[in-house]
Amino acid sequence: CVTDIHGFEFLAKSGADAVRMGVGSGSICSTRLKTGHGLPVFSSVLSAAQSDYAKVNGGTVMIIADGGHRYPGDVAKSIAAGADYVMLGSMLAGHTECPGQMINLRDKKYKVYRGMASFETTKEKRHVEGVQAIIPHKGPLSDTLSDIRDSLLSALSYTGALTIDEFRKEALFYYNTTNTMRENDTH
Repeated sequence: CVTDIHGFEFLAKSGADAVRMGVGSGSICSTRLKTGHGLPVFSSVLSAAQSDYAKVNGGTVMIIADGGHRYPGDVAKSIAAGADYVMLGSMLAGHTECPGQMINLRDKKYKVYRGMASFETTKEKRHVEGVQAIIPHKGPLSDTLSDIRDSLLSALSYTGALTIDEFRKEALFYYNTTNTMRENDTH
């Protein structure tokens, strides 16, 4: 997993078929706190997509957007930026079909969710860059996958695109302020 164009191109030249972009963005990842390294996934994906090696640019190397996606719109932005695949840890965790122990607390169901570098997963105390948490049980996975699909199709329609390639060509990206982020949420 890398964060910048230099890492992406090094791995591409070394024969990688795909490169995961972004470090430390997952909801239960503590890599940035532990190491001081990492960039937001969107910035990393956008950087890699500009490379001649990127499949989106006619090359042969696919881009995988690392975790940290909270909403279906985040998935759409990663794909528009150039991701061929998107990792969805917390968005998929907690569903009936997903791994994790079911726990009942105060008449509500929860599931255990673990980071891949957490002590609970690695069983090593040597260096931990993730945590374990419990999250509310979300029911069937099909509901969330349908929401992601429908939101992505809607994003394409707002862009005037019929295909993912058109979506990427037509997408415009702007810097946002903190106030914009507050306004984006329902109110």
